[in-house]
Amino acid sequence: MATMKHLFIIAFLFLIPTLAKADSFGNFTYQNGAFTTLSVPAQDYPVGIDNAGDILMGEGNGTVIVNGNTVTSLNIPGEITVLPLAISPNGTVLGRAINFTSTYFSQTQGTVTLYPNAPGFLNGVNDNGQFVGTTFDGQRNFIYDAKTGAVTNISDGNSSFLKAINDNGAVLELTRNGTFIYKAGLFTPLVLPNGCSATAMNDIGTVVGNCFGAGSGSGFIDKNGLISYVNYTAPGNGDVFYTQLSGINDVGEVVGSFSDVPEPSSLVSLLVGISALALAITLHKFWA
Repeated sequence: MATMKHLFIIAFLFLIPTLAKADSFGNFTYQNGAFTTLSVPAQDYPVGIDNAGDILMGEGNGTVIVNGNTVTSLNIPGEITVLPLAISPNGTVLGRAINFTSTYFSQTQGTVTLYPNAPGFLNGVNDNGQFVGTTFDGQRNFIYDAKTGAVTNISDGNSSFLKAINDNGAVLELTRNGTFIYKAGLFTPLVLPNGCSATAMNDIGTVVGNCFGAGSGSGFIDKNGLISYVNYTAPGNGDVFYTQLSGINDVGEVVGSFSDVPEPSSLVSLLVGISALALAITLHKFWA
């Protein structure tokens, strides 16, 4: 009986630290090598960040803007769900309001503008009243100028998705053949490592995104072709986490999220703990 008791103790000594790490996730900003963890519910997700440090985030069925300890809800009267899609350098928010039907909207300094006649799915916005998107039939990508109503079709012959547009008119395009920057009729390829995909771009042309592989992930920052990798590191114990970047502003402040990735030592602890627990249960049944 003493042996069984010892096995239970061994099992829990190995399992408790492993399980304690399993639910580690949250959101952060990153700049100049330093992480700042956001004091918001961990299940919220960041969409982008503007030059004032306002972070656009999704929260359940709603949208919030976070700056420091200030959290402001973005509400559209009469709508059940408000989905955040993008935020421009100067803080114009693009979203989708849903209540049986859905309507795209923008909010600038508290003023909400609805776009019931949007020419397709809208994905990105800049401070010049321009949006990028894809027609509802998925056949064409476009730049939509909400001030004039003009729609400029963009196509390079690839199956593609327009992710963002900056204030200089540069468009971030994701395709099955790679990532491109479109501007004034020209497509310039962005050379990224295998397994990496872009998510955002600032006015300077710095691109951020994520790399996946081997069961883990890192964020990346591409500045003038020089790529650096970002992995959220827990303060104190130095644990490295699965990291995803979702936005960058013009001063280089990045917003992203992190979640726990079991390291080899954690996996060994988990296996040892489970094995000891299984053996203890088997002996308990045998001796019962």
